Amino acid sequence: MKIFQSPPKSGKTTSLIQACATNHGLIVCESHTKARKIWERARRMGLNIAYPITFDEFLGGSFSHEHVTNLYIDDVDELLFQLAKGAYIAAITLTQKQSLEASL
Repeated sequence: MKIFQSPPKSGKTTSLIQACATNHGLIVCESHTKARKIWERARRMGLNIAYPITFDEFLGGSFSHEHVTNLYIDDVDELLFQLAKGAYIAAITLTQKQSLEASL
């Protein structure tokens, strides 16, 4: 799992789009508005990606599971906030199953 962590407006989503296009994945994002912006940005970059889905669509399973092998989650902190129903998330852990850089 690759993690893009940096300040707002520093290129995280652009990096996510590039990784998604390279590996034929599916981007999961906060809203339909964000999905449209991501898709339009990919087009401006000359990259072909599937139209992103929202957190709600992802959580509801309303996408074709058998065709998706790689997920790219934009703003995972917002997804966790939604899952926690507004409760403050004090800490998280991540298990490194393989090299974070090797599995882009």
